[in-house]
Amino acid sequence: MTTARDLMRPGAQWISKEQTVTNAARIMAARGLDALVVADENDRMCGIITYRDIVLRCLAANLPPDRTTVGMLCHSGTPRWVDSKADAAEVVETMNTNRVDHLPVVEDRQLIGTIGERDLLPYLDDQQLGAFARAHVSVN
Repeated sequence: MTTARDLMRPGAQWISKEQTVTNAARIMAARGLDALVVADENDRMCGIITYRDIVLRCLAANLPPDRTTVGMLCHSGTPRWVDSKADAAEVVETMNTNRVDHLPVVEDRQLIGTIGERDLLPYLDDQQLGAFARAHVSVN
């Protein structure tokens, strides 16, 4: 059985919601990450920021990345997450149901990795891939 631990990208990183978008981008570039888990003042998960957020919600909106905080851009609220022992079907279901492209992976209440859509796609068969694509395409 393929688990979330098998699918995840290790080396997940926390970033304070008070840090700048510039700092977030530097961390992502240095670690090869697509997303960072955002922590509140109590070191609890309060959001996720992705490279896409930085491009579309900061740069394209002409916000200064060195003065814009991660908390201003991140997807707020407690992020969806999965336990490291969750099977691949549960990961897909969580991502599809919640229409999210990144999931933190938690083990013993500790962040140990993240799963992004590009980490998951090689494990999907044609039927699962179609369902995943349908669940994540915005209808205008």
